[in-house]
Amino acid sequence: MDSTLCSARSWWIHRFGLVSLAAPALMMALSVAAGATVRCVSANGSLSPSQARQYACTLPLFTTIGSAVAASSTNDTIYVFNGTYSESVSIPSSLSGLSLIGVAWKGSNPTIDAASLSNGILDQASGVTIESLTVENANFEGILVEGPAPSCITGPPITCTPSAAQITNVTISYNVVTNNDLALTSGPACPGAPVFEQDDCGEGLHLDGVAFSTVSYNLVNHNSGGILDTDETNTNHDNLISFNNVSNNSEDCGITLPSHPAGGSPTNIGFAFGVFHDSIISNLVANNGDAGVGIFAPTPGNASYNHLIAGNRIIGNGNPGVTYHAHAPATNLNGTTIVNNIIQGNGADPNPNAPTTTGDGPSDPTGIEIYAFGASPPIDARIEGNTINNETTDIWVGAPDWADCSNLSLTAPCYAVSASLNNLTGGNAGVNNTGDPANVLINATNDYWGCRTGPGTSYCTSADGNVLTTPFLSLPAFLIGATLPLTN
Repeated sequence: MDSTLCSARSWWIHRFGLVSLAAPALMMALSVAAGATVRCVSANGSLSPSQARQYACTLPLFTTIGSAVAASSTNDTIYVFNGTYSESVSIPSSLSGLSLIGVAWKGSNPTIDAASLSNGILDQASGVTIESLTVENANFEGILVEGPAPSCITGPPITCTPSAAQITNVTISYNVVTNNDLALTSGPACPGAPVFEQDDCGEGLHLDGVAFSTVSYNLVNHNSGGILDTDETNTNHDNLISFNNVSNNSEDCGITLPSHPAGGSPTNIGFAFGVFHDSIISNLVANNGDAGVGIFAPTPGNASYNHLIAGNRIIGNGNPGVTYHAHAPATNLNGTTIVNNIIQGNGADPNPNAPTTTGDGPSDPTGIEIYAFGASPPIDARIEGNTINNETTDIWVGAPDWADCSNLSLTAPCYAVSASLNNLTGGNAGVNNTGDPANVLINATNDYWGCRTGPGTSYCTSADGNVLTTPFLSLPAFLIGATLPLTN
């Protein structure tokens, strides 16, 4: 863990001056559900009388988190006091409404050290709160929220049904999730991972088949990847991922929204529950090994769609800042909106379908990439109000083997991407649509291209391929007043 970032809370107080966030555990102590029991955990087996009174601890005290969980009932609260706990904590599905709260001491969270264990925390219950803990050194995920594997019939067609009710209303906040995924190595199938994950290697914090849940104000760093939303066990939808610092996860993406075969099994390729309606808002996503934010549909039947990616700072990641990938027929990446983000200094993605193909993606640093290999391009993709700079290509759309419009009995171009009200100041190409311009049209009207005179002129970025550019903005979007004219 970075020595200057003792906790996720301290990072956000430093970044935004959010002093009111300094004592969430105390606020929780004042709002324990009626009839619930408060259990307290101390690594050395003791608390001062004032601490016990402040947090309304009931006896006995526990020295391990797992033993406190085992003694708990629904809606109970567990306070974890300062210390290091060498264990993997499992919250069973029967403990809905459990709150697991760390009590920070001198700026440091209590620590779950899961060295040589699968996960730091495995939650299988709805309504759970996990707050103010440092979770580190797990073989796989630091924090994993996941139900049981689904029941599948191989068919044809393949059909799968969840084995349990969906996990909902989980809150994960103010945690430090660091140095996990230690048993994983990079590669197309994540050797060592418990299930088929197609290079989405569990990450530090993972929601699998979870809905209506919140992941906010966490520091997620130095894992294989950062935050992962998937659908192996059930549909994954309507989750909020906000105000997190997701940085320096060296092997994978910062925040990833991929759809996978049900059960994470190659035998179930062709059926996926779907990932949809997730909101990625106001995060710092920086210096991760692959994409900053990735939306992926790698096999037939995968669906990751209708997401909102808004107000993030996406900086210095190894692949393009926001990356769409469709790798197979019958996939769905439709309807995602990318709005009001700052995207800068990210990397290239020259071989997005390797080892099947090489050289098909953007070979230069790119802000936003939309790629489809052997698949239909995303429909209703909206890219609006973003500021993209320090990239060779700001927005790149293309790939081999788009679904040909004529094969669909449609007039070309039959696919459109909307990219308006953006500040395209990356340095070379504002919009590149040379992959398959006959079938795809980019509506890049009302953008600012880096100078007053429009795309392709001196000091402006260019528009390459089938791109609509007029009218364009003569000033950056945030300086344009409602009455100022556009430039034709």
